[in-house]
Amino acid sequence: MSTTTVRIGFLPLVDAALLVVAARRGFAEQEGLNLLLSRETAWAAVRDKLAAGLLDAAHYLAPAAVASRLGLGTLATPLVVPAALNLNGNALAVSRSLHEGIMSALDGDACDPAATARALKHVVERRRRDGQAPLVLAHVFPFSTHHYQLRMWLAAGGIDPQTDVQLTVVPPPAMASSLGRGVVDAICVGSYWSEVAVRAGAGMPLHRGIDFGRALPEKVLALRADRDREKPEIAERLVRALMRSATWSAEEANRPALATIMADRDILDADPDVVADLLAGSPRDGRAPDPDVLCLSPDVLEPRPAHVDWILDRMTDAGQIWPTSECRGQAHAAYRPDRFVRAMRRD
Repeated sequence: MSTTTVRIGFLPLVDAALLVVAARRGFAEQEGLNLLLSRETAWAAVRDKLAAGLLDAAHYLAPAAVASRLGLGTLATPLVVPAALNLNGNALAVSRSLHEGIMSALDGDACDPAATARALKHVVERRRRDGQAPLVLAHVFPFSTHHYQLRMWLAAGGIDPQTDVQLTVVPPPAMASSLGRGVVDAICVGSYWSEVAVRAGAGMPLHRGIDFGRALPEKVLALRADRDREKPEIAERLVRALMRSATWSAEEANRPALATIMADRDILDADPDVVADLLAGSPRDGRAPDPDVLCLSPDVLEPRPAHVDWILDRMTDAGQIWPTSECRGQAHAAYRPDRFVRAMRRD
């Protein structure tokens, strides 16, 4: 089997693990692939490099991959998704002062987003009466589960994201410092960067992503559609490499090695113990460990059309699309469970 080089972009997040492991543990090599991983700092950079042809594929936001098929945003390049990379993995952290305000107004379970959102409504109204500027809530990209989780939270409290607060985009690696410097009041980001903020004392944990849903789409393997048409076998080789990676990563005995791989300075540049805690579903938020905090297991890899429908519903709620039948058909063209199934049959 000849070796094919594939240039893949990723952001420094724990949920890039399966691609990193595929490259570092030789699973991609077993499929005749040489993965050149390109560490990026912002999702806009990944989008732009995909559009410019500097990347063949990426660890990418599931909603952004769907948006690419709808021509949404600038430099939208049609992508295909032959595999998911994980489910869940986000977290919501807030400044210490906002946390105090929410807790003082809380009437209900602090783990219930509806209860904290109602408390947030009191904070928003008090700030308005006092003539203070609206709270600034950060997410990572307009087309992201993070953005939609923030909107779900606000809606649960009857808070208008257009007038009551300000939503803004901050790249994941800049989230912790932005919260610590008071540039933003809350962050919804991949749990590694919220964990950085919490452990540095820059903010307080408020919600795990799974508080908004137990099996939400997050990152996917996204390939340029034109490159996929030229060499469709590449996607299937990548899928098989990812399945080997997921199988290896799912073994509890391999968790320390996985944490070390991801903590490397070229990936997260992190403390392996922090990464290990997140892999074990145990962020520092005072709650019991939960394996659903971040799902990297083999059974999450097949792309789920139901996730496209969830994304489209959230896009509609955010005013990003008008959900016609044509729109839904185009969006579903991004997800290719058939390619996943075919790849597995050849394993």
